[in-house]
Amino acid sequence: MVTTNYERCRALHWGAAILNELLIEPSAPVDLADLARGIVPALPDRAVIDALGQGAAIKLTSSQAAAIQGARALLEQLAAAGVAVTVDGRDVIETTLRHFPLAYEDNAGFLHWPGAPSPL
Repeated sequence: MVTTNYERCRALHWGAAILNELLIEPSAPVDLADLARGIVPALPDRAVIDALGQGAAIKLTSSQAAAIQGARALLEQLAAAGVAVTVDGRDVIETTLRHFPLAYEDNAGFLHWPGAPSPL
């Protein structure tokens, strides 16, 4: 199964929403909430995520790429800890992780969304 840019975009939106909920949930483990507190401000904003979902070749900053990777790692920790966030009976963390993108740096030094057109 191939993940589309739209699915990655939606997963990023959902991932950000899950981490934001972690910040305000009083029963959330303090260590995980602290991790989220450091990640959320560095995530790409909604306009950048939406443009990436449309297939735009947008150069991410190193802090945005690190935040995407950090968000994925934190979502994996939540899943491993058995934390479940359900919407309509569906585990949103599991669904989000299935399509969550990985930002990476290529040999030219550009940070970009895998699957998007190369900015070169």
